[in-house]
Amino acid sequence: MKTLLRPRTAVAALFLALASSSAMAATSEAQQEANRKAVLAFYDKGLNQKDADAALAYVGIFPSFIGYIFYNKGVAEIGANKASLFIHLMPVFGTILSTIFLGEIPHWYHYLGIGLIFTGIWLTMRK
Repeated sequence: MKTLLRPRTAVAALFLALASSSAMAATSEAQQEANRKAVLAFYDKGLNQKDADAALAYVGIFPSFIGYIFYNKGVAEIGANKASLFIHLMPVFGTILSTIFLGEIPHWYHYLGIGLIFTGIWLTMRK
């Protein structure tokens, strides 16, 4: 049986998946709500402008900038054809990360969507 991804390509695919999840987490509705609550917490606790600037710098550097660098590196390593499959993993990792970090509970339609995504990737990758 032939492997679908070479070892170097598998590492690039991992970076691509991580970057996709990072980008998804930065733009999901749950994350936007969490960001809104965090901003309100700054005002409620009377935190200063320095703390708000640090939070904004964190959001601008890690989920946004570094996530896209990893994504572009992954596309360069495995090519656009295979990378286009992994872009569909963004909702999967967004769901996983929202469960871990935000305490959200996935519903049946999340699992159905995740199953359909993996089925589509499997159908596309098989020979």
